[in-house]
Amino acid sequence: MTDIIYHLVPNEYWEAQLLDRFYVPADFAREGFIHCTRGDDQIAIVANRYYRNDRRMWRVLVIDERAVFSEIKYEPGADGVLYPHIYGPLNREAVIEVLPMPRDPDGVFQPLKGSVAEFGIGRGVDQVSVALWRRLSCAGGDRHCL
Repeated sequence: MTDIIYHLVPNEYWEAQLLDRFYVPADFAREGFIHCTRGDDQIAIVANRYYRNDRRMWRVLVIDERAVFSEIKYEPGADGVLYPHIYGPLNREAVIEVLPMPRDPDGVFQPLKGSVAEFGIGRGVDQVSVALWRRLSCAGGDRHCL
């Protein structure tokens, strides 16, 4: 099992966030925690269950759960699967990557491909390798590369 968890966020909400602040989703006050998932396939299942008819562009925050300051609890969802819930704001240092959530033209979300998580972060890849990967991935100057 890796130490990577994922969080879905609408693109326009993510872009409106201040980069020097902790992140909290729009529904945090109501929910009391940040919903996350585990595994590339699970993020697509959750996205299709809750957001398939929402035509906005979605981003995925790839989170190293070892770096999260707030408490993380694994709690069962309605489907019986244990989901990681972050009980507090998310510190930016824990977000190792921000990806567009892949989607078919008919709105079906697809599993992630080509993320740093897929290349082994959380499975023994050192931070120098992650920093190099980020530099190469963010060479285009995207202000959302972290």
